[in-house]
Amino acid sequence: MNIAEINKLAKAVAPAITEAVKQQHDEILTVKTAATLLGTTVYGIHKRCQRGTMPYKKVSGRLYFSKNALLKYYLG
Repeated sequence: MNIAEINKLAKAVAPAITEAVKQQHDEILTVKTAATLLGTTVYGIHKRCQRGTMPYKKVSGRLYFSKNALLKYYLG
């Protein structure tokens, strides 16, 4: 499967996933759980936050994430 096919598939399933996300209660995630959800590393999460490309909140020096916002971010 090439990148064009993956993008086409992502666009096809995005409405269904967005609707499912709307129906779920939001969950607050730590850096570690966000990394697990997105299939990346804690370092990768920190780099995305430093670049300002990922939605997050910083409270008392710690990063927190909305699960719904992360899923929207990941699906583009």
